[in-house]
Amino acid sequence: MRVRLSYSSELEEAPAKMADLLGKELKTLEDSTKLLYTALTLIQTDPSYAGSSAAIIDDVRKKLNGFDFVLSDCFAVLSGYDAQTNPQQPVAQQEPEQKTVSPPEQRPSVKAGPENYKVE
Repeated sequence: MRVRLSYSSELEEAPAKMADLLGKELKTLEDSTKLLYTALTLIQTDPSYAGSSAAIIDDVRKKLNGFDFVLSDCFAVLSGYDAQTNPQQPVAQQEPEQKTVSPPEQRPSVKAGPENYKVE
C-alpha cells in the first residue's frame, strides 16, 4: 500500500532535495532497464521463457509506476519553486489589433462540359 508523506523545507533547499531524490531514483530506472534486457534476451532465446519474461516485465512495470510517482512529486515541487522564484510579469493590457479584411478575390467562372472549358 502506498502512503503519501509530506514535510516542509525552506524554499531555497527545494532544488537540492529534488536532485537528491532523483539521483536515488535513477537507480530504479537503471535496474529496470537491465531487467527488461533480461526479459528480452529470454524471449529471444527460447519462446518457452515467455512466462518468465512476463513476470519480469510485470515487476518492471510496478517499479516504473513508483518511479512515476517520484517524478510527479519532483515536477510539482520544481514547478512551484520556479513559480515562486521566477514570477511572471503581468502582460500589459493592449487593445486588440484591428485587421482590415479584404474581400475575397473574384474567381472566374468555368463553363462545364467536355467540349470546352472556357473561362469567362
